[in-house]
Amino acid sequence: MNRKSRYRLRIGFSRIRRNRSEKVKKRKYIILGIVTVLLVAVTVVLAYRMQQEKKKEADYDEYTGGNQERNYITYKGEKYKYNYDLRTVLFMGIDEENEIEERKVGDGGQTDSLVLFAMDTEKKTTKALSISRDTMTDIKTYDMNGNPLSTERAQIALQYAYGDGGRRSCVLTREAVSNLLYQIPINAYVALTMEGFSKITDELGGVKITMAEDYTHINPAFKKGETVTLNGEMAQQYVRYRDTNVSGSNNERMERQSLFIEALVQQLQEEMQGTKDVVQLYKKMEPYMVTDISEGELKKMINYKLEGEVDKVPGTVRQGEKYDEFVVDNEKLQEKVVKTFYKREQR
Repeated sequence: MNRKSRYRLRIGFSRIRRNRSEKVKKRKYIILGIVTVLLVAVTVVLAYRMQQEKKKEADYDEYTGGNQERNYITYKGEKYKYNYDLRTVLFMGIDEENEIEERKVGDGGQTDSLVLFAMDTEKKTTKALSISRDTMTDIKTYDMNGNPLSTERAQIALQYAYGDGGRRSCVLTREAVSNLLYQIPINAYVALTMEGFSKITDELGGVKITMAEDYTHINPAFKKGETVTLNGEMAQQYVRYRDTNVSGSNNERMERQSLFIEALVQQLQEEMQGTKDVVQLYKKMEPYMVTDISEGELKKMINYKLEGEVDKVPGTVRQGEKYDEFVVDNEKLQEKVVKTFYKREQR
């Protein structure tokens, strides 16, 4: 083979190697492109999932109401600081007979009773504030699929119905109550169905109530001045009955509910002698209850002493287009909130 032929052969091999190299490079670029697309896709999916999780946390995590920014307020020229010795627990009595289960918007019931407990962790005492179910306030509305619609003025009892009949309903109601009370933080919640009221009453062997008025139209045994041991069925009658044809009838019912709660708390403290009893009761109530309070927390809370009578959000009842509407006296409510949840700063 002469020199010219060898040269051509080398050029040929060089072109083959170069072509192979270019093909290899192209394959690498194609593979790299595919990997890049996959990584981008995975990143997008992960980012979406993280966004959804954050959204859930925003919906379900403990509602703070921006309290860290509202440590201090000024009321009538005086400076007040929020009392962080308090642990607030919202109790909700749900007008449902059956066990708690997740449901569609509108099927989860409403809150027949709302009581906020302000528990002083230093003094081991509790104050209770009752809120009328008919209280007119801003609530969030949702469609049947749970998508947000708007905010409207309505009875606070309806806010629970716009949730899922469980945890989301509780969180929505907690937020509505917090906003009503000038964004005070609400640390925990307990929702109990009407059947749950019956069950807990029977578990305690009945709850003793002295009738403040004549309620024989509810039950012949409910005579004024009589001390009656309510069983589960009677307890439901006592706390639930309301003549919807009479304007303002919910105020009378709230009085009965307040008396029942006072008696129930007292009897719980007398009956629940050990932590074992508390845990057993907690387990039995679970089918009828939604709460973010642990068994351990409940053991501590059960011994707090209820201080005074159950207080009430001040206001007046008026006849709405269809139903009674409770209109809050904002001036008196502001004074009550400051007195209950804040401490005046010393000069």
